[in-house]
Amino acid sequence: MGMEMQCVQRTSEIGNLIRRRRREAGYTIQQLAQLLGCSTRFLSEVERGKESASIGRVLQIAVSLGLEMRMGKKSVR
Repeated sequence: MGMEMQCVQRTSEIGNLIRRRRREAGYTIQQLAQLLGCSTRFLSEVERGKESASIGRVLQIAVSLGLEMRMGKKSVR
């Protein structure tokens, strides 16, 4: 079952999506960290939504898991 597009507004939501996709892909946190060349601590912090994580590294993690990020103007309701 694939992931549907979701609107995210908090770093914790991005972290949850990354964790879910990592698990769906069958990686442990240690395996993915080794693949990406980062520490398990850093990856764990990203998955927990730590706000000080580098956006570039977060994007690299997301892309490596087959996720894409899109931005656009929020619709007013």
